[in-house]
Amino acid sequence: MDQTSEKKAFILTIDDDEINNMLLGAILEEEYEVVSILSGEKAIEFLKGRKPDLILLDLNMPGMNGFQVLEYLKQDKDLKEIPVIMLTAEMDQETEVKGIQSGAFDFLHKPYIPTLILTHVHRTLELISLQKRMQERINIQIQTTMNQLASTKRLFKQMVFALAKTIDAKDPYTNGHSQRVADYSREIAFRAGKSKTYQRKIFFIALLHDIGKIGVSGQVLNKPDKLTPSEYSSIKVHPIIGSSILS
Repeated sequence: MDQTSEKKAFILTIDDDEINNMLLGAILEEEYEVVSILSGEKAIEFLKGRKPDLILLDLNMPGMNGFQVLEYLKQDKDLKEIPVIMLTAEMDQETEVKGIQSGAFDFLHKPYIPTLILTHVHRTLELISLQKRMQERINIQIQTTMNQLASTKRLFKQMVFALAKTIDAKDPYTNGHSQRVADYSREIAFRAGKSKTYQRKIFFIALLHDIGKIGVSGQVLNKPDKLTPSEYSSIKVHPIIGSSILS
């Protein structure tokens, strides 16, 4: 798309002085789409139908003043992210501090200097655009990380179940034992009022409680006759082997 056909940023000016609105429009209209409104109350009604990219808001107006309009904007979930530049004839530092603390993005002083207005408006829109792009990148990174975490969790579950099946396959006398212990452990945790996170954790821990059997001879595990003292000793060390594997 040709740059000249790109959509212009939309700026809403709110000032009870029609001449000030006309002046702002004359300064901005070459680069931006500008709509001017003469009161805070009318501006709020207008904003129910359309959201601007930037608001230039006069501080001293009859009816709703600039601070009241700003407060309304910042309490509205659909409007609170719109940047607001306050317009004032006052050179009062306390007023500016209050405005910034209330959520104003910037201040412009009257009488208006065209180049200064254009600079502030351009800078504000650039900063907001940059902020949005950065937030989009952060959101993408967060989603990517969450997807990777979900994939890791799936792989972990598959690995644990595979290990449990390996254990049962090596010792047919206790086939299904690991799954049953895991199920019972989770049920006990549930009945004890433990959190779902704890229940999941105890389930997977129990599923691998016999993993040390991997280090025990299959000949010993599958022996149908009574074990010798030496063979029984090798069975008894399987918890130590399991601890070593999982550590």
